[in-house]
Amino acid sequence: MKKRVVAVSATLLLLMSGCAANPAADGTSSPSAESGGISERGNEIKKVGDVVDIEDDNEENPTLSFSVTSIDVDAPCKAPDAVAPQHGHFVTLKVDGQTSPELKNQFFIVGNSWRVVADDGVTFELKPFTEAASKCISADDRLPTTVGANESFSGTLVLDVPTETGTLVLKDWEWAYPQ
Repeated sequence: MKKRVVAVSATLLLLMSGCAANPAADGTSSPSAESGGISERGNEIKKVGDVVDIEDDNEENPTLSFSVTSIDVDAPCKAPDAVAPQHGHFVTLKVDGQTSPELKNQFFIVGNSWRVVADDGVTFELKPFTEAASKCISADDRLPTTVGANESFSGTLVLDVPTETGTLVLKDWEWAYPQ
């Protein structure tokens, strides 16, 4: 598998990088349901529990590692001011990660870095991190918005999506939901 290399900068959003697919001669690539395979969108397919490593371009070791540890659709909201989803369904992701001591700048964790693709291949054009999604869980349960050097992080990210099944895309990785 190709190593992922990214330059770490103060404006870098968490969970970036990736490798490109090698499309077939007819311009398509064959999708794979296997973890680590390449999707028809050219993204590396991930499953719950797979680790994603992001490396500084000057380092041999990951600067940041994370794993999506669960993906649930329409899990009940626990916050007292929760409201119904604006787009139809909440997808709840639990994420755990660790940064290395070598991380030079903060990573920003942003819900709108994610894209949603329906099973028919149509990309949802609206941002999945809505006000309704932000109100679904308490601040104590949320994924932190920034992480620095030598920090562990864990939390929940709620996305507001139009379909009960589909694919969540973050840069060059994707996870099918539900899992």
